[in-house]
Amino acid sequence: MSGDIIKSRALLNGMIYVVNKAVFQVVGPSSRSISRLSAKYVVEYLHSQNIVDKNNLSEESLKKAFIEDLGLCDDLIYSENDGLAVLEVINPVLRESVLELNKENIPITVAPCIIYAYVINDIRNCKASFEKVEYDEENNNTTWTFKVRC
Repeated sequence: MSGDIIKSRALLNGMIYVVNKAVFQVVGPSSRSISRLSAKYVVEYLHSQNIVDKNNLSEESLKKAFIEDLGLCDDLIYSENDGLAVLEVINPVLRESVLELNKENIPITVAPCIIYAYVINDIRNCKASFEKVEYDEENNNTTWTFKVRC
């Protein structure tokens, strides 16, 4: 991995950490309501950059954008079962910020995986609520769990 990529990942992790910590400091425990609005703005931004078509958004195009265009992970595996949605992220770029936020017990409000899950559920006309995120160091995966109502 080149030095520029390492620096970019460090900056991205730092930004995710700082934004989440600042939002929590200002808004408090209800800061998670910002996640859905962030998802809307991310889709608008990706559309403005010709990465996705917000008028014809699909799970496949969103997955391609997160993996190939943005390089946020090697794969995303999304599944639902009994009112829970699970998003497994293979080789995530944003592991350090997520681990630090969890360690400090700061709710994760703005992160690509939360945004991804909310957009997927919007496409499916469902509502998702973030529950937890876990990191598997041995396999270098994060698993994001959401409650889902359709």
